[in-house]
Amino acid sequence: MVSRVPVELVVTLAIYAVLWQGYRIRQRLTGFGQTALLVSIITAVANPALQRMIEAGWFGEVDAGAARFYGAVIVVAGTVAIYLFRLAVDGHGPTDTRTIRFVVPSAALLAIWTGLFTLATVRGDTMLYGPAAFAHTPGLLYFATTGPYLFLVRLLIVVWIVRRTRSDDVGSALRWGVRVAGLGLLTSGTVSLLRAVPPIMILFGGPVTAAPGWMLYVASTVGSPLIFVGLSFPLLADRLAALRAWWRDRRALLQIEPLWTLSGTAYPDLVLPGTGPVGYRLQRRRVECLDAVARATAPADGRPADDAAAVDRLRTAIDVVEREHLGGRRLWAALGPHRDPGPAPGVPADGADGSSPGEQDLLRRLADTVRADDERYVSAPRPRDEE
Repeated sequence: MVSRVPVELVVTLAIYAVLWQGYRIRQRLTGFGQTALLVSIITAVANPALQRMIEAGWFGEVDAGAARFYGAVIVVAGTVAIYLFRLAVDGHGPTDTRTIRFVVPSAALLAIWTGLFTLATVRGDTMLYGPAAFAHTPGLLYFATTGPYLFLVRLLIVVWIVRRTRSDDVGSALRWGVRVAGLGLLTSGTVSLLRAVPPIMILFGGPVTAAPGWMLYVASTVGSPLIFVGLSFPLLADRLAALRAWWRDRRALLQIEPLWTLSGTAYPDLVLPGTGPVGYRLQRRRVECLDAVARATAPADGRPADDAAAVDRLRTAIDVVEREHLGGRRLWAALGPHRDPGPAPGVPADGADGSSPGEQDLLRRLADTVRADDERYVSAPRPRDEE
């Protein structure tokens, strides 16, 4: 059975298992909003996947009308999920009055449509879109009401997207992503409305006719991909931004390594055990380096008794670091090109050039402390030179 799973479906689920972990909108939404967004993304590809599985015989012989109905249920669920996501972004929870006023009528309509489908199936009538389905009351009512509902809800979502994306607090990736998704919603919603026109005309005594089949093809090949791509783009962009931020932190962590090793060698009590994400380790190592410099440069009269030889220990530690960790390179040469890579996206820089003034001041103070007016230290033979 597993070998029959479409490769596209497996890849899609695997991609979303990774991308969802980095979707930053989870920092601004409750679990209700996250769930609604995830459902809307999955349903955007679930209907085409379901139709393909039915065609491949996964579920045995399935009536064509039943297959279309199952797909319609997925489409309705996805539309409801997107609208709930829209409510969650605006701060409405699952128990808010506005949410309930939308969910209850939608659930009632879905129950009615399910009842109409069941009634037609029991009678042996077809529910495949066309004049034959319009010839009996359940099919006529079903096709005359589903289209307007989908169009109206999706139109409301598109209007909200246009208004919401004009706000300055919406990121570029999210803005363009939801706009593309909105275009897909408008396309598929329009198709749903146009397909509902013939059964509505029949209800009012019009001729028996049906919309051309290519309209459904447009909805599945244009509307659904636009929705999928639009909702996917912010996730992918955010994951790439997180990867770039990780790389910057990793590079800064390697650059500050000599200074941190020096601080730990001179003052082991300042270095705390434990590990964590790269960004956390970078920030903690910077703090530990600042603590080491603060102790080494403390006024003599205010220094605790056990720190009386702090500067001497710092100079000894420099020798150890240069010999054992830098392969004989001078510490100043290793730290000279070191620059803070700057803040993460969306975080204002501390300095005009994007560097951290505190860290640059740390390097300056450390250099001044161990080199100022100490010709004996500068001119003394280095331990590596004696070997």
